[in-house]
Amino acid sequence: MGPQAVVRTIHHMTDDARLPEPARTSAGVIYSVFAGAIAAALLSPAVLVIGTTMTVIVEVARGENIAWQSSVAMNLVFIGVPALLLLVMLVIPARVLGSAGERIGHARATRWAGAAVTVWFAVIAALWLLQAAGSSRPAFEAEETWYAVAFALAAAVAAIGTIVVERRAMRAALALGAGIAVGLVALAAALVVVWGSPPRIPVGAQVVHVSVIESAVRLNPATVHAGEVHFVVESPGEEGLSDIFAFISSGYGDDDAPLPLGDDAAARLARGDYQGTATEGGWPAYAELTLREGRYAFVIFGPGGDMPDRPPASVTILEVVPDPGGAA
Repeated sequence: MGPQAVVRTIHHMTDDARLPEPARTSAGVIYSVFAGAIAAALLSPAVLVIGTTMTVIVEVARGENIAWQSSVAMNLVFIGVPALLLLVMLVIPARVLGSAGERIGHARATRWAGAAVTVWFAVIAALWLLQAAGSSRPAFEAEETWYAVAFALAAAVAAIGTIVVERRAMRAALALGAGIAVGLVALAAALVVVWGSPPRIPVGAQVVHVSVIESAVRLNPATVHAGEVHFVVESPGEEGLSDIFAFISSGYGDDDAPLPLGDDAAARLARGDYQGTATEGGWPAYAELTLREGRYAFVIFGPGGDMPDRPPASVTILEVVPDPGGAA
């Protein structure tokens, strides 16, 4: 440490010492709570990734058909990478906490910061739990429930970690760290194990078998009722046939369900007119969609792909008729 750094340090300590004890204590508490709030904010994305992973594991293990699993995996990566990068920034609240410790003692500063983190996570868990309670899905199936579980666990770990760090119990700290590591590894292992599990199609559910024969999509059956429809993509003797056709709708509603095409959709698509349509390609072996009454198309693009004025190689229409039970 150079002479100038020593002078700055002594000057800082002298100025801090001149503060009245109540003001010095208040500043230390404020710094501690601020450090805890920053740490909680930086850790929240990582906790959200854990909640999302729990949700995916439960849905796949239950046999739920997660369409476009590659998209789910990409979402985990997109939110997981920034979450990991934010962990590096924990050095900021650590510095603030160190400054707070100089004013009120490190044990007391740790207690206040830990309380802030614990309360932050507990409040978020409670908010997710309230949303889960208002969901129409059973609690075990609602993704909000698993977000609440993730943040509740984070709150418990924060509370235990605060006690451990405050008392400087090294063995307990190592045990806590090892437990967290084992839990994360187990979570990742569970995701890997269930990821390839086939979906369980309910008895009596509508199932459409999709295949490609002679450069055209074949649907069996080609007419279904409005509601949930399960699609099974079959590619006898050839892998990757689902990559050469696309599902075309007119977009998506507020519930993310695809919207039907217009009455003249087949004629327009046959001319290469894709205006006002939405395309989904690269289907998995299984998919589940909630379809409304109307028409949807399965298309194999010709040379030039889906460029305007380039007619597709084939257009196959899926007809969705009203549900006889009255459900849309």
